[in-house]
Amino acid sequence: MSLAGTALVYLLVAAATGAVVAAWTYADTLDAYPWYLLLGLGAAVAAAAWRWSPACGERARELLGWLLFATPAWFLAAGLFANAWLDRSPPQRHASEVLRVLGNSRGAATIVVRDFRDGGELQRTDALFAAHRPGQRLTIVTRPGLFGWTRIEAVETAP
Repeated sequence: MSLAGTALVYLLVAAATGAVVAAWTYADTLDAYPWYLLLGLGAAVAAAAWRWSPACGERARELLGWLLFATPAWFLAAGLFANAWLDRSPPQRHASEVLRVLGNSRGAATIVVRDFRDGGELQRTDALFAAHRPGQRLTIVTRPGLFGWTRIEAVETAP
């Protein structure tokens, strides 16, 4: 592969990675189901596009392969952002409490809060939860999302 082809591949991989990181940071959902669904849809579209792509030169086919390799990541990011930013429903407030803080060797703490949906536990590593301590009461502000995938919009300290 030429230098230009290699640079294009790196650019595609960086764009796909950046899209997923941005979606995780700004439009993450409460559950993992949408991630699996969107990645599966993206993989199915990529596989279909590869299967029905016209026969072309070896270099073009290689670049097409890398482009299709990034498709599931772009599907994921587009779906999560659409769910978050196209949702016009009013925010909902839920009372919760920090149960414990689990540290790890990489520095990012996992905050365990009472799940407002079923009373169980909800583990989050979001920056929204980072400043809270065990026993602290919280108000979790959520939106149902355009596709029904609940996402956390804000976390406030309860009075």
